[in-house]
Amino acid sequence: MSEWLKIQIAQQLGIAANLKFPLPSSFIWSLYQQLIPNVPSTSAYNKDRLRWKIYHLLPDFLDDASFAAIKEYLSTDERHSSSEYTDLRRFQLSEKIADAYDNYLVYRPEWLLHWQNGNNDLPDNDDIGRQEWQAILWRGIYQNVEQLEQSQFHRASLHQVLLEKITSIE
Repeated sequence: MSEWLKIQIAQQLGIAANLKFPLPSSFIWSLYQQLIPNVPSTSAYNKDRLRWKIYHLLPDFLDDASFAAIKEYLSTDERHSSSEYTDLRRFQLSEKIADAYDNYLVYRPEWLLHWQNGNNDLPDNDDIGRQEWQAILWRGIYQNVEQLEQSQFHRASLHQVLLEKITSIE
């Protein structure tokens, strides 16, 4: 989209140079950095970082009953008994889970904050069914970020702070 906009502007004006069209998430993150102290240039919760955190943390959770379906999915079968296959499968699953959390950061931040506070259900919902493992893993990721002394800031935690800062600017 960025390149298309640059081409359209150049065609209309005859020239277009040094134009930047950041994606909405990049633009909002730059607002966080400008208005909130100590926001890092890159979040520890970016999807590319999340996938590796999940990949490394998943084995620690597989004995938890909430992770039974994941443990079964990752277990080797007769056709594929190599550890490389299991590692690849875990990596692919980690990518899918990271993608889900990334979507939650954008569209369901209240879920992540709710889970961060020790809950295994969804806000305003008594159903503790299929998302319980997600809540447990999210807390594991959050604790891992804390142990590594990385910034705890993520889009869900910064959103309300940003709104308060923007409304207080006059």
